[in-house]
Amino acid sequence: MPLITQVTAGRARTLAVGVPGATALLLALWHVDRGTMWRDEAATVMVASRSLSQLWHVLGTIDAVHGLYYLLMHFLLPLHPGEVMLRLPSVLGAAATACLVAALGTRLVRPRVGLWAGLLYAIAPFAQYYAQEGRSYALVAAGAAGATL
Repeated sequence: MPLITQVTAGRARTLAVGVPGATALLLALWHVDRGTMWRDEAATVMVASRSLSQLWHVLGTIDAVHGLYYLLMHFLLPLHPGEVMLRLPSVLGAAATACLVAALGTRLVRPRVGLWAGLLYAIAPFAQYYAQEGRSYALVAAGAAGATL
C-alpha cells in the first residue's frame, strides 16, 4: 500500500473514532452539574463515603454488583465532593463507549461505518441519560464495548 494511502487510512480511522468520542463527551458535560441528585445517586454517595471496612460489609449484604464502582467513587469523591465528580466517571465512560463502538464499526466494516455507529451511540438519548448519572452503567457499557472489540 502506498504511503499516502496508509496516512489517509490512518487519519480516517482516527477521525472515525475521535469524533464520536468528542461528541459524546461534549454532550455529556452539558448540564452535568444540574444540581439535583436522585435516590440512586445519593445511595452511591452514601456507600462510597463509608470506610473501606464498612463498604466491604455493604457489598456483602446488598449491592455487590456495583462494588468496583463504589470503590472507585470512595477514592474520587473526596477529591472534589459534589455532583460533577459523582457524574464524571459516567461522562468519561460514555465517551469511551462511543469511541469503542466507532472502533468496532471501523474494524468490522470501514471507518465511515464506525463513524456513524459511534455518532449514533453518542447522540442516543439513553446513552446521554446514563452518561449523566452517578452510577456504574456507563462504565459497564464501556467495558462491554471494550470486551467486544
